[in-house]
Order: sequence, then structure tokens, then C-alpha cells
Amino acid sequence: MKKRVSLRDVAKHCGVSPMTVSYVVRNINCVKASTRQKVQAAIRELGYEIDPMLRALAAYRSKSSNPTKYKSTLAFFDSEPSRFSHSIYEHCRREAREIGYDLTYFKQPQTHEEQAKFSKRLWAQGIRGILFGPCQQEFDLEGFEFERFAMVGIGAFQHHPAVDTVCLDYFQGLYLAAQRSMEHGYRNIALFLLARLEARTGHRWLGAYKAFCEHWNRKPLVWIFDTVPADKEVLDWVRKNRIDAVLTLSKTVPKHPRLARLRQVLLNDWDVSPGEWHLSGSQELIAKESIQLLDNYLLHRKYGIPEHPKQISIQATFHTE
Repeated sequence: MKKRVSLRDVAKHCGVSPMTVSYVVRNINCVKASTRQKVQAAIRELGYEIDPMLRALAAYRSKSSNPTKYKSTLAFFDSEPSRFSHSIYEHCRREAREIGYDLTYFKQPQTHEEQAKFSKRLWAQGIRGILFGPCQQEFDLEGFEFERFAMVGIGAFQHHPAVDTVCLDYFQGLYLAAQRSMEHGYRNIALFLLARLEARTGHRWLGAYKAFCEHWNRKPLVWIFDTVPADKEVLDWVRKNRIDAVLTLSKTVPKHPRLARLRQVLLNDWDVSPGEWHLSGSQELIAKESIQLLDNYLLHRKYGIPEHPKQISIQATFHTE
């Protein structure tokens, strides 16, 4: 039996991305004319036919009585509203609209009863895709009727049950932060974190820090704590170990005159003040990967909780301003 020509076969033949071919097939007007013509010619030459699942998705997107440009809606759940989470939402909303979806913002329901009611509400509105926004707390989501929805989490997702996520590459990010700090002249670089936040990364921060110390022959200076220690304890620890830089998160190291010269390097950009050294990931790329992953699950009707949740990791960038 002759192998069916796939969308990826067309993309490879044209030297473009599969997403570009998808845009052409779905008549989304974001591909320049010359590229569109090249893709259409390849479709005819190779005998590509649209997958029935893709037709089903197109029907799903167009099934709405609302006479607006966007014929299908996704849900964005924000469990910890902040400037950062709203920024992520806006990036996701723009990316969703690029491929034919609208994205509606909701505050995440907390109790099982609220979650069950919300599931029914979303289902009745024709919403089948959910994005869980970034947060720093863990929530029990057992009240959701997961078997009805495709879901993607953004950030270090530790809610229960777990779903597939898009997040920073925590190992690469911390190693980069430690290395750049050393290159700027800092020598005694410590790791200072709440245990629950470090654990959310799958202990990638701790693993990266140990790898950095071993590779550069540095003394490990680690304090991972369950509750933020008293200011005096922190001061004594910094002075005893002659620490000159600390890898941490915002609001964990106390503000104290005796720590004025201590270089703090924040491991994300959740709550960063001007001039603070920190890591960040491209919010545009995080949004793009999240929406495309969710789109793929809707296309293939991959609803429910994944048996083996996976992460898509975005490389971090180091900032000194």
C-alpha cells in the first residue's frame, strides 16, 4: 500500500515548516504569496490530501452561532493573577488568534464543586481546550471533568493531576545564571530557595547548581528551606560562608543594609525590579509553543490526563539590567 503523503512531507519538499503548510491548507492569510504558491504546487505534485482529523478540527473551529472572526474559543485559567500572568495571557491570546481561536480569561475555580460546575459551563459553551496559566502554588484539580478537554500548563506545573507543560529550561537557566555571575567576578555563589519552589522544577535547579560547582570546582553553598528563615540567620549564613552572590527568587532574601553588596540573581522574571539580575524566557515563544501544543491535541482529540506528562523547555536568557 502506498504511503499517505503527510503535511510534513509537503513541508520538507518545499523547505518550509509544517505550520506554514498548515496555514496554507487552512487558508489562514499569514503566508506571503510566493510561499503560498510554492506550497500549493507541492500539494498538487505530491498528491497531498487533507487528513480527516484536520477536517474535523476545521468543523470544530467553525461551529458557532456567534458571527465573529473567531469561530472557536479556548479557556485560559489564571490561578494567581499578576502582571506576569496577564502578560502571558495576552501573548497566548494573540498567538491563538493567529490560528483561528479566541482565548477567554477565567479565574481558576478552587474547590472541586466549583471545578465540576465550570467543566459543565465550558462544555456547554463549546470550549474544548484549556490553558492553565503560570502560578507558584499547587492546586488540586480533581473536580474538573478532564476527559472532556485538551489541556496544557504553562510554567512549572505542579497541580494534581499533572498535564503536559511549556516552561523554562530550569537546568540550563540556573547553570547559565551561575556561570555569568562567576564571569562578572563573583566567587562564592550560593543557592537559596524555598523547598516547594525548588521541587516544582523536578529538582533541576539543584541538579544544575551541583553540576556547576563540580565543573568549576566551586564549594557548594546550598540552603533549601521549608519556611523563610529569620533575617539574623540569613545574615550569619552569608557572613560565615563569605557569600557574594546568591541564586534565588524574589522576596526570599531579606532587605537589610548588611546585605546591600550581596548580588541577588533571580531565577525567573515573575516579580523583577529594574536593575535586578534575572533569567527570563521569551513569552512570545512560550505562548506559541503552548497554543500549538494545545492545537495539536484538539486536532487529534487527545482529551484527558496524559499517562506520562511531558515538558517542552524554553531556553532562558540572562539579564543584568
